[in-house]
Amino acid sequence: MEKEMQKKMEFLKSVGTGVISDAMTLLGIDGWTTHVFPIEKNMKIAGPAFTTRSVIPVNGKEKTLGAYGVIDSCQPGEVIVRAGTPEGRLFGGNMALMAKNKGVEGVVIDGKSRDLNDIEDVMPLFLRSATVKPSDTTSKLVEIQVPVVFDGVHVNPGDIVVGDRDGVLFIPADRLDDVIYQAEMIAEVEKEATEALNQHLPVADVVAIIKKKSAMRQ
Repeated sequence: MEKEMQKKMEFLKSVGTGVISDAMTLLGIDGWTTHVFPIEKNMKIAGPAFTTRSVIPVNGKEKTLGAYGVIDSCQPGEVIVRAGTPEGRLFGGNMALMAKNKGVEGVVIDGKSRDLNDIEDVMPLFLRSATVKPSDTTSKLVEIQVPVVFDGVHVNPGDIVVGDRDGVLFIPADRLDDVIYQAEMIAEVEKEATEALNQHLPVADVVAIIKKKSAMRQ
């Protein structure tokens, strides 16, 4: 990942999804999920999406892909986005180790995983829930680097994935700079509001500060 892009990803992780969500709202961008959360509260990710799609086979003739081969196709700094079958088990401990070895930033799955105790010491993972299911016999991985729908959000390869304790959101790649520009302003307003609250300033003063977030930065 280029240094300039890495700086942008570090900024996104530093301000958190709340600030980014506010920035996206100002810009009229809808890209947040509602059902996917980290397996450990301090996990944070930000990086370009490497998208994958799974399906429940209709006739058994669908061309399938091996999960390990897919991981091997990822570039350092990317976030693996697994979409398609929310009730299926889509990840496990060995996959996490391979992803770490490839330099993957993190994994977000619109589905389930086992081996969470092992994975949380290896890399960030965001999911719907854990499962003890031994293998996923209902869904098959069929496509990579294609547009997908992830927990109701349309995601293209290369869109920016950001996740923390509050959840996961997706920034369209062509709007990244716009979102960061607004997020910088919102982060400063949040800091000012926190300082005002810590100083026990009147409620009216605090509300006036917070209202600054509703005006788009020019």
